[in-house]
Amino acid sequence: MKRLLIPLVFVGLAVGCGDVPTGTDGLTPNFELAGNSGCATVSGAIVFPSGTLSGDVIGTVVNAAGPVVRHGKVVFRPVVQTWTVTGGIVQPLIGRTLVFENAFRGTLAHLPLIGVNTTMRLVAGAQKGNLTLHGTTDVSTVPRTSHLEYHGVICP
Repeated sequence: MKRLLIPLVFVGLAVGCGDVPTGTDGLTPNFELAGNSGCATVSGAIVFPSGTLSGDVIGTVVNAAGPVVRHGKVVFRPVVQTWTVTGGIVQPLIGRTLVFENAFRGTLAHLPLIGVNTTMRLVAGAQKGNLTLHGTTDVSTVPRTSHLEYHGVICP
């Protein structure tokens, strides 16, 4: 029985693999509306200390940060982030001020760079939205510099 089963498994794997795509077509993030909801997938970058917001949403960003709590090599800090939207591909957001609550989480594993891997929830300025932030903050510079990429969905 085992002699019959082993060749069948290999045949099944060979047939199941088929052609593997080699290009990147269809893998690049793109502005889209989520069905008829009017929600937009967005991505871009935030750079501090300039507070520059670029990508699908363009404008400026200001942070209001709370106290730092450290647990080993992880730091936690509540942050309220205010985006003033001046341009971008999501037309209904232009001219609005968006306010996000950010439960900042950073790792101190590679100082002077703090690895940022956190989420933000929209609390004012549009119907709803959730974003992730990924990047680094360099604490060896004065003022501190950050380059963060944002990705997520905003519903105007």
